[in-house]
Amino acid sequence: MNLGTDFSSYGQIPEIKYFIFELFKHRDDIFISELKKRFSSKFLLENFEGLIYFLKALSLLEEKKDKIFALDKPNWPSEEEFEKFFIKKIITNLKKNKELKLLFFDGLLKNEDGLIVLDPTKVAGEFTALRDVLINFKYLIRRKDTIFYLLNDDFRKELLSYLSPPRARKIKRTQKDIERDLENKKIAGEKAEKWVLNFEKRKFKNKISSDIHKLIQRISQENANAGYDITSIQSETSSQVDKFIEVKSCSQKIFYLTSNEMIVARDLGPKYFIYLVESSKMDNPDYQPIIIKNPAQKIFQDKKIENDFTFYDEENGFVVTSKDYMVNFSAADLK
Repeated sequence: MNLGTDFSSYGQIPEIKYFIFELFKHRDDIFISELKKRFSSKFLLENFEGLIYFLKALSLLEEKKDKIFALDKPNWPSEEEFEKFFIKKIITNLKKNKELKLLFFDGLLKNEDGLIVLDPTKVAGEFTALRDVLINFKYLIRRKDTIFYLLNDDFRKELLSYLSPPRARKIKRTQKDIERDLENKKIAGEKAEKWVLNFEKRKFKNKISSDIHKLIQRISQENANAGYDITSIQSETSSQVDKFIEVKSCSQKIFYLTSNEMIVARDLGPKYFIYLVESSKMDNPDYQPIIIKNPAQKIFQDKKIENDFTFYDEENGFVVTSKDYMVNFSAADLK
C-alpha cells in the first residue's frame, strides 16, 4: 500500500498512540463498528479513515470483512521506541513501493551549512498527509525565521542510508566574513575546552588525591601542536596521565581533524579521546558530551588514511597532500 494518496490526513500523534498503546493493549482484533464507536468517544472521526489506511500501509493493522486485526503485535514499539519505530516503518514502506525518490525528489533536500533541510510546501500533493505526519512526529522541525524544516537526527540517519546527501550550496563570502567565522570558531573552541576541563575535574572531585587531580589540565594554550587539548585520567585508580582529550565544538554533525591530530591519535591509541561538545547544551548541568575513545581505531580502523590523499607527480616534482579532514558522523552510532 502506497503512502502517496489523496487522504488529507493520516491522523495526529495522540490518535496514533491510542491505537498502539491503548486500543489493542488487551485485544488482537476489534469489530470496525466498535472501533469507530470507541475512537469517536475520544477524537473526531475526520481522521479515522486516513489513520486506518496509514497503519495498514505500515503493516500494523489488517482489515478482514468487518474486523480490524493487529499484525505482528509482539514487535510493536514501547513509548520510548515510538518515534524511531515509525520512521523506520515509513522509510521501509516508501522504499518498498518505490516512492522514496518521488517524495524526496532531486532538489527537495537542501544542504544549508551542513544541515539537511527541506521546504515542506514543495512536497508533492499526494504526500501531504505523510508530510504532516513527519512534522507532527518532529522528524521535520521548523527552523526559526525561515521557510525550511530541519530533518532531525533519527530521520536524517535513516533517510541518508538510502539517499545520497545533497551538496552544500556555494555562498558568496567576503574576507571579513571568513575572518569573523574563524574568530567565532576560536571563541567557541576555547569555551568548549574550558567546559571539558571543568567536566573532567568535577568527575573526580573529592575522589582522588590533590596531586592526581592537578594532572587534569588544559595544555592547548602552551602547546598548540600537541595534537590534544586536555590531559586527564581514565579512572580513580590512575596514578598518572592516561587520557589525552581533543575537544571539538560542533553544532552540526561534522568536525575536523588535522593530520597531526590523526597521527597523535594513532600513537596514543586507547589513551586518546575526542569530546564532541554542543555549545547550545553546555549550560545544561545534566549534559553529557559525545565521547569517542581511540578514534584511530573507531573512525579510521587504524588505517593511515593520509597516505590515500597524497599525490606524487614524479615527473614535475609535485607532491599534493591534505592537512585537514572533515568527519561527518550524522549516520554514526555514537552514544
